[in-house]
Amino acid sequence: MQKQFHPVNEGLKALLNTPQSIVILSHVNADGDAIGSCLALYQYFLKKKHTVSVILPNDFPDFLKWMKGHEDIIQYKTQQEKAVPLLRGASLLVCADFNELDRLMGVKNHLSEITAKRFLIDHHLNPPVDYDYTYITDQTSSTAELVYRFIHDMNDMDLLDTAMAECIFTGIMTDTGCFSYNSSLPETYETVAHLLRTGIDKDRIFDLVYSNYSASRMRLMGYVLNEKMKVIPEWHLAYITLSKAELERYHFVPGDTEGFVNLPFSIKGIHVCGLLMERNEFIKVSLRSHGEFAVHSLCEKYFHGGGHKNAAGGEIAMPLEEAEKYFLQIMKEHEHELARLI
Repeated sequence: MQKQFHPVNEGLKALLNTPQSIVILSHVNADGDAIGSCLALYQYFLKKKHTVSVILPNDFPDFLKWMKGHEDIIQYKTQQEKAVPLLRGASLLVCADFNELDRLMGVKNHLSEITAKRFLIDHHLNPPVDYDYTYITDQTSSTAELVYRFIHDMNDMDLLDTAMAECIFTGIMTDTGCFSYNSSLPETYETVAHLLRTGIDKDRIFDLVYSNYSASRMRLMGYVLNEKMKVIPEWHLAYITLSKAELERYHFVPGDTEGFVNLPFSIKGIHVCGLLMERNEFIKVSLRSHGEFAVHSLCEKYFHGGGHKNAAGGEIAMPLEEAEKYFLQIMKEHEHELARLI
């Protein structure tokens, strides 16, 4: 695994020692790592006596709307009149869990108007644009774990309380599939051990995230398994496609397909899984793998995305039927690698 780590910049430390107007940003369709990271940073910067806001491009799953500060998150899609003045008045933009500005959707259109310093904290390498400060590495499970390390490197561990620890744990738990991937470094479990010592209830957090779905979501999962999952045994591959119409039939809300991409792993011999889901203007692609088959390189090369070696995603602008053919064409090009998976 490539190593790249930028410690806390002394200029950033100096900046954060004086009151700032901070806006924390994360990506469209924010997941548990994004929300957990943003809210942990939100609470941390408030404790440091800064003025802080969190702005997301759109809504996020209901099963994440229990963490402290979630009610303060501003959704650009429905609250532009509130978001834009905060962006223009910011002295520091914190970009958490993304490095591609396109993932900000409409928020991106205002960045040219903003003179604020930009700080990237992320576990994906090689940002395509320049930032004033970076705190990045791929030697971590998640951005949430990196937030923990950032607070530690700022010598502010005395500020870490149970509420912040809950947010960080949620980010780590969800971005590792409950520690089933991207979680082989000892430092991850040392971080979790410290979070537990703050008094978090990991079982309660698990239930809030994973036992909080609707009946419609369960029926959607049944439909996916019965009608939409396609298995190619000779490639050790299984994948799922979902159209907008199918999602609407089951009253889809953000977060309902969380974990669907991993379902085929329960099949003996399946080592690579995919989910292609139709959104308003693109097809969202999620890929997972076991072993040495690196899905993040496929997402970077073919789907304008990235991620971890064994868990990655991206998107592509074409009709769902064409996207499925394109996906299979890509898999065909890698069939010899796929056939060797055991």
